[in-house]
Order: sequence, then structure tokens, then C-alpha cells
Amino acid sequence: MATPLSYMQRMQLAQKTRERFLADAQKILVELGGLVQDRLTALLNERGTTRDMQNRRDAWMLFQKQRSVWIDGTMKVWEEALKSPAGKKPQKKQDELSLEGDGGLSLVGTDAVENKILASRLVLAVVEKVGSELDDLRVRIKTLESRDDLEGHDLLRPEVLILLMIEQWTTCGMPRESWPMVSEVVQKHLIDKLKLAYANGNEFLIQQGVMPTIDLKDRVKRGAVGRRPPPPPGAPPQDPMASDSQLQGDPGDGSGGWASGPAPAYGPAGAQAYPQSYPGQAYGAAQAVVSAPAPLGAGQMPVARGPAGGAAPMPPQPAYPGQPAGPAG
Repeated sequence: MATPLSYMQRMQLAQKTRERFLADAQKILVELGGLVQDRLTALLNERGTTRDMQNRRDAWMLFQKQRSVWIDGTMKVWEEALKSPAGKKPQKKQDELSLEGDGGLSLVGTDAVENKILASRLVLAVVEKVGSELDDLRVRIKTLESRDDLEGHDLLRPEVLILLMIEQWTTCGMPRESWPMVSEVVQKHLIDKLKLAYANGNEFLIQQGVMPTIDLKDRVKRGAVGRRPPPPPGAPPQDPMASDSQLQGDPGDGSGGWASGPAPAYGPAGAQAYPQSYPGQAYGAAQAVVSAPAPLGAGQMPVARGPAGGAAPMPPQPAYPGQPAGPAG
């Protein structure tokens, strides 16, 4: 029987998996540099408008100079994302203006929005193809680190990896309009290679004895359980091991929870006396019952019901000038 890993061993194993994934991603990026160069060269021989041909020529010439800058810059921000301590959010970028007085909101610049749009299209295509390997690795890492999900800035997330790469495309001086020229080549290569990188991560963890098989229950994230209201003063403490049905209610069983089962019927059969008296009213069996008003016929007026079912006397009305005080009517 294998010895359970300690907390530090599990954290180190998760970090080692990320480091191996980063090494694979860096190899993919170097290969992308050559593929992008080939694609821009091929575009020079394709027909188009004068403006399109000029833009292709400019992109080709600029990439000759900025290719290494783009690759080196992307590797650097990937490494910084890997070194970011768990639970610590990365610093705000220069194109984000923080508004601490407005609940921590931020104004995002146009460049940041456009970069995210480009990245989202690529991420959707990649995740669709690498989803199974990515999901398995996500489950194993979450199990190692005893967390509900990966951090929002975790490099294992495709959206983090790809967004940083696209941001460096414009940071190195390449025009954003040139990205669509090479996006198809980049997408195809990332799908093929990232799937293998995630598979390598899973294989490494399996070799270390981390979840050789993954059951369906491991993939299903348990829904958040609603908080119970605090008990009234003097009430016995609530059972911390209460089941979800006790907190949320089973729909239709009428045992509790919000909107569980049919509502009680109005009228004598379903009426319930409230355990407290109202000001000016004696507590007891003859206490008034809250019920829905009966339908009114033509020309009838609503009448208040007293404890015995008869009409309740109207309270005294304040006297108006020139009118003696007393019962109304």
C-alpha cells in the first residue's frame, strides 16, 4: 500500500507538474515562431488589394526583427505567472485603472479588451480539442492542492497561456491587425501540441501514483450549499453535519427548504394560529386566524372578522371639527 503524500510533497508535485508544462509550452512557442514566419512569407505571394499586400509586406518585415523579442517576452511572462504564489493575484497592468472607492472596479483599456477578444476565439477552439486531457489534469491538480478550482491566473489554464502570448505580440511592436494573418496556423499548432503537453502532465502524475483512474464523481463539482440562518438566542446549536436536503429542501417533498412542496391551503382547513399575540390582543385559543379574504359579491364591502367569526367593531375614529368623538357610522 502506497504511503500517503504529505502536504509539502503534494504541493511540490503540483509545482513540478507546472514546471514541466511550462517547458513543453516554451518548445511549442519556439516552433510557432518558425511557423508564423513561414505563413507571413507565403502571404507575400497571395493576391489581394494594394492595401492588403502592403500590410502583409510590413508584417513580414517587422516580424523579421521582432520574432525573438516576441518569443523571449512571452517566455518571461509565462515564467512570472508560474512563480506567482498561490492565492496572490498578479499586479494590475498599466492599461487598467483601479477604482478602489467603487468596490474595486477597474477600467480596462481598449487594447486590453481587443487582446481578450483575440484570445477568446483561440481559446474556444483549443479547449474544444484538448478538453479531455485538460479536465483530467485539472482534477488531479485540484486533488493535490485540495482546492475547488485552479487559480484564475494559473498557467495551466489555456486562457492564461494564450492571452499572455497575444499580449506580447502587440507589446513587441507587431500590429494587432497582423494577428489574423497567422491565427489559423497558430491555432492548429496549439491544438496539436497543447493536447500532448496536458497528456504528458497526466502521465507524470499517474507515474507518481496520483489518481491512476478518475471517476465521474471526481469530475462533478459539488454545488455550493446555502448558508443556514443563525439560530435564535437560546436555541440548541445546529448540526454541522446536516445534509444538503436539510439546508436546501428536496423539491416537492414538503419537508422544508425554499419553495419545497405545495403551499398550505388557505381557509379553516389549512389555517394555523401564530404563537404570538398582537398588541391589544389576548393570546389563546380564540386568537384570530389569518386567512385569505373570501370573494366579494356585487355591491358588497369587505368586513373585518373577529375572533368568534362575527363582524369586528370598528375602532373609534378621531373627531373632526364640529363632530363628537365616538364610533364611526
